Amino acid sequence: MGLFGAYIALFGTFEEQYGYGIMLASVMALAVCAAELIERRPALTRPVLVAGSIFLALTVTLGVLAESTRDDGYLQFRDWAAANLPANARVGVTNSTAQWAFEYDRRFGVWPTAEALEEHGASYILTQSLPASQGYDFEPPEMYDWLSRHATPVFHAKGPTNGDTTLWFVDQATLRQAAQLNVGAAPAGGR
Repeated sequence: MGLFGAYIALFGTFEEQYGYGIMLASVMALAVCAAELIERRPALTRPVLVAGSIFLALTVTLGVLAESTRDDGYLQFRDWAAANLPANARVGVTNSTAQWAFEYDRRFGVWPTAEALEEHGASYILTQSLPASQGYDFEPPEMYDWLSRHATPVFHAKGPTNGDTTLWFVDQATLRQAAQLNVGAAPAGGR
């Protein structure tokens, strides 16, 4: 379990369906193993207690760091949008989390390509850099690259879970040209 836990920490993911089960089972097994080791080899009591203390201190430190780090890009955006986004704005979202977060606001829709944005009269698109870079977005990576070169960021929040949450403004002429060039569209034959 320890080797698998190290693997998912370094190369995998700590998402609930993968890492939590291993982490919970490992912590419980580690406590039992420590107790067994101390009982069978009393001379190792001090090293086991020191290792346990280091593990506990590291856990507390990482927990406090995680809890004290601001990681609420969508909440920050929602507050900003309430105060700054025009009532008639149309905003394309690019992933399922944003789709759910803004499903009751008629200004938002899943319009992750230039063609979809133009078709729905949207001048804004809300992106998150980390899901986009990992392939979890509806938009292809080239759309994100295009936005960084041709759109104007009007809102930005940074967090460890989703990277940069950015609302981009694209003027209609630039968007029309991008739609004609199929920017963000899936290549023929799918991805």
